[in-house]
Amino acid sequence: MIHGALSRTASQRLVSELRRFEREPVPGVMLVNTDDMRSWRACIMGPSESPYEAGVFELKVEFPKEYPNRPPTCTFITKVFHPNVGDGGSICASVFDSHWSCSYTVQALLLNIRSLLEDPNPNSPLNSDAAQLYMKDRRKYNRRVRKCVREHATP
Repeated sequence: MIHGALSRTASQRLVSELRRFEREPVPGVMLVNTDDMRSWRACIMGPSESPYEAGVFELKVEFPKEYPNRPPTCTFITKVFHPNVGDGGSICASVFDSHWSCSYTVQALLLNIRSLLEDPNPNSPLNSDAAQLYMKDRRKYNRRVRKCVREHATP
């Protein structure tokens, strides 16, 4: 949730990160809307050789005014069936909480989320049904993911 204007430090940092993103594109990750510096939209391509590979997943990245000292909030807009993604698109990843460092960039954060699609952590679930299916029947889990990708994440 966005509260107030960004600090000068946050604004300068985000402008710098945006320029870096333009100079050094990240494979499988695109910024699609950065008009509002407090709230960006990004797309992540499903990693190849994963059940997400045919999908394009839109995310909202919201920056607190204390960024980079506090992490942004990342939320999937596209529906995703995944152990670490809640019904509303919230993402359970340690990089957002206890492991956050002001040295992390938006690029690194989005790459981390993309790698989470490849390598879920069922021991820290936001979606317990997905986590249980992932641990008990990987083939059934993969089918369910592919169905979700077809229905919600295929351009």
